[in-house]
Amino acid sequence: MRVWWGPPCSGIRLASLTIPPNFGELLVPRSSAPFPPRIPVAHCRHPTFRRLVPKYLSLMQVRSLPPGERSAATKIAIHEAAAIVKQEILENGESLESKLVLLSSIANCTWQNNFPRAKHLVSKFPLAQEHLDLSSGVVILRDPNCFELQFSLAKMEHLNRQKADLAKEASLNTAVASRAKLKLALLDTKAVLWRPKSAYLAISEVILSQEEAAALGLQSTETSTKEPQLIASAFANAWSQVFGTKGSIANDSLRFVQEYARRNRWQWNLAYPLSKNSTADFLKHARNSAPGWDGIPYAAYKYGGELAIESSDNTRNDLVDGNLPLNHFNLGLWLIPLKNDSFWRGP
Repeated sequence: MRVWWGPPCSGIRLASLTIPPNFGELLVPRSSAPFPPRIPVAHCRHPTFRRLVPKYLSLMQVRSLPPGERSAATKIAIHEAAAIVKQEILENGESLESKLVLLSSIANCTWQNNFPRAKHLVSKFPLAQEHLDLSSGVVILRDPNCFELQFSLAKMEHLNRQKADLAKEASLNTAVASRAKLKLALLDTKAVLWRPKSAYLAISEVILSQEEAAALGLQSTETSTKEPQLIASAFANAWSQVFGTKGSIANDSLRFVQEYARRNRWQWNLAYPLSKNSTADFLKHARNSAPGWDGIPYAAYKYGGELAIESSDNTRNDLVDGNLPLNHFNLGLWLIPLKNDSFWRGP
């Protein structure tokens, strides 16, 4: 199994993670990957994913683990199952899904200059051989325009299939017609971005101040740059104060929370008791928004089986009991609805 070390892993501490002896052989640290990959919702719906996640969680005996470690172990199982699904799709021949996954992998390899991964793709897939040139020791595209066109056409075909499926679903079930209409509008917006002839802005040069030139390692007399990597670095430096890590305001935050707790008394007796059913109901209605830094969408728990939902329950209950999560836990906001009158009055 692949283990991503660092903040995105919700503070995985394998030294204290109890794993059956034979299962430990599957753990292979991947220190070179700072962030786990984002798992597509479609991969979570895949039969292999739905089969493997419960299997892995059972092998790991997660019910015997403390809540924090169980949460970390569940994320490992989810990522491993998703990686196997991705590999199955890649090896599925000439299907559209396989083509899209492979084109995306080619694009990522080129952007990150991931030579080992690119070499692996070239050794196995003719499409990668067609687009990737590794002769210089650097991952480059043979013909960027050709690659962009092929990627755009594949994505357009994928979107058209989604639109056809939505239209068919709406025609069979009038109850989802309005929701399908909104989804179709969203797909139309995406289609505009993926049209082969879509206009886009290509930045050929950026103007630099003396300070910006120095930050890039250039001479102070340099007033601009056309190098793509330096252009990217210039923008990264300019926006670092906006998107960078902010300083700690722990004391101010603590005072705010203490004052809020003093003025606002929550009547917990009016809230529904938390249960596994409430989590399952939430997952039925939750939209699959962009996942956090662990790369896991709601769909992973929804289709991951009973043990995956239990892991979420245990983590939530542990936090409600006042226990601290593992370091870098991906925190969220829990909304607990009020009971209706019939709930506490009885029949």
